[in-house]
Amino acid sequence: MVSTLSAIDQATFIVRWEELLTQLGKRAQRGDNRWKRSGLTNADLAKSRGMSKRSYAYMKSIAKIHPDAQDLLNETEYANNKMDMVRLAKEDDAVQIAVASILATNKSKSFSRALTLGRCQVHSFDWDAEKKRIQERIGKPFSIMKWDSHTTDLSRLCMLLSHDDDTRIVNREWGTVEVQVYSQHPDHSAHVIEFYTNPGDRILDCMSGRGTNLLVGAALGRRVVGYDMNPTNLAKVRSVALEHTDIDAADLHLHHSDGCVMEELADQQDCFDLITFDPPYAQGSERYTDDPRDLCNVRNMDAFYERLRECMCNCKRLIKKSDWEKKEFHPVVMKVGSVRRLQQGLHNMSTEVELIARDLGLVLHDTFFNHLYSQYAMFQMSRCIDHRYSAKVHETNLVFVKY
Repeated sequence: MVSTLSAIDQATFIVRWEELLTQLGKRAQRGDNRWKRSGLTNADLAKSRGMSKRSYAYMKSIAKIHPDAQDLLNETEYANNKMDMVRLAKEDDAVQIAVASILATNKSKSFSRALTLGRCQVHSFDWDAEKKRIQERIGKPFSIMKWDSHTTDLSRLCMLLSHDDDTRIVNREWGTVEVQVYSQHPDHSAHVIEFYTNPGDRILDCMSGRGTNLLVGAALGRRVVGYDMNPTNLAKVRSVALEHTDIDAADLHLHHSDGCVMEELADQQDCFDLITFDPPYAQGSERYTDDPRDLCNVRNMDAFYERLRECMCNCKRLIKKSDWEKKEFHPVVMKVGSVRRLQQGLHNMSTEVELIARDLGLVLHDTFFNHLYSQYAMFQMSRCIDHRYSAKVHETNLVFVKY
């Protein structure tokens, strides 16, 4: 028989049921010898409910949700999702109530988004501690870097964009599984920004997407300039940065404009301490907007790199000069990947970008690789094996300077 009770109601019932069994002396007591035990164990109780011991423990943990949050959630469909309620039960009372209120008032379309918002409402950001963590995190700059923490203040900040109902982008679908467009890890951005700049320096992301570089720069005390073809992204970057970081509005300049042309900066040069951006993969592998100027919509390879050349030419004009003798470096950092086109073989973007940079007079100062957490690669594994090539789980970061 299928239960009509919500996961919350089932959990409450189980806890009350166990209390009654204990009062009747029918529950096994902690420390009982297994040969002399007469009461029901957790395993017995789980079996009687048609559950595994682990599922039973999960279900019972839901009863830890604060009563006020339970009341709010029981008026919604979210109370029926057991694993979401298990996740919520692990949060403190204030977060539980905040999340329940968000869901009950339809301020979020998903539980995960509501959880992110609730955590940010309750737990303030400590940017002094986060800056110290980033400085310690940089450590030794190895050529292969891996970032995987999702519980830091920077991660919470950037998830306000990357997990927003209006900015999330689904790249592929396999059955019921949605694979979202990959977002740069906040610690990756922080590594580049902290390694090459100082507080108060001016940084530019000319293809900012969901604003990871901009938000991290704002949190770490930099002046930031961003370009993107999606006005929704820019509006949310502005609101999150001004609400949750210490950046002054005068130090945050966002342009809904072409990040290759950068018309708003046409009269400037040698004015940025760092330019860091992540251009779309070549040949339309990702789609972000419908704007024909957006690089993601330029499918012809020659036209794509001609647009990218224009962008890099402007980057060269805008970036400050570096000085090897004084150990002063102001780089243009580009994160690029590779694209496979069946019999046409593997196209490595870094090769084309390096050739353009050399032709423009930019010097390749350094490269490093970041580990890529790609759901897409997981679904492509059988194809990789069948066609005898490796799943690409890295991206290349090209660091250019001008002297």
